[in-house]
Amino acid sequence: MRPAGVRRTLTAAALTAAGLTLAGPPTTGAAGPLRAGTSSSPRAAAACPAAGATVARDRHPAVRVFRRAGTLRACLSAPGSPARLRTLGAWAPGTRVAVEAGTVAWTTPRAAGDGVTTIDLRTGRRWAQLRRAVPATATAPAADDRVLALVTDDALTGWVTAGGVVAAALRHVDADDDPSLDGTPAAAVRRRYVLRRADAAAAPALAAGLELTVGGETDDCGGEVVRALTFPAATPPALSRFAYRVDPVQPDPAICSR
Repeated sequence: MRPAGVRRTLTAAALTAAGLTLAGPPTTGAAGPLRAGTSSSPRAAAACPAAGATVARDRHPAVRVFRRAGTLRACLSAPGSPARLRTLGAWAPGTRVAVEAGTVAWTTPRAAGDGVTTIDLRTGRRWAQLRRAVPATATAPAADDRVLALVTDDALTGWVTAGGVVAAALRHVDADDDPSLDGTPAAAVRRRYVLRRADAAAAPALAAGLELTVGGETDDCGGEVVRALTFPAATPPALSRFAYRVDPVQPDPAICSR
């Protein structure tokens, strides 16, 4: 049975151009964190600046996240377009940063725990902003915790907390076909998910195993691409799989006819 997920239609050529079959885990900045601030208006530049200490990088599109004079910034550059430089917020030790697909996610250290923020560098929209690292559910309020691992792309940000919670925030959710966890529709509050509640002893293994994956089967005659967040299940070495996006791929009429 095909896993539930957010769906859109791609052509095989568009899939190749998007590089989905080549996508890997996001680049994570181990150098340090930042406090969430208000994005400045996008500023065009001839090229991304080389000054400052690099926190994280990505290649497709080219993004450099860096800190300078106590401020965290990100710059996106693409062929044929001016570089886009954005101010993210104040930099401080302890924040984790992840970057992928023109998207940057970071944690904001506070006295009681970390917040989580995600921004689309192209538009400046912050589509995930959580003051507490453990999202609210239908039966429990949001809670404070520290973030041990963080991953992101243009559709999802996922993280693991020191208390052993695996959580995620989605940019969009299709009203007709919700994402699924191990084949079962996953419950969310405002596009935020608690995918597993373990304990502090399990947290390091969960953090080490947190990964964004791209699967499915495609060729010039169609198929589908499945994007998922995977992490260790309650019974190792099994993995849990949160399928958050399924993209049917249409046949390329220039190559394949049915």
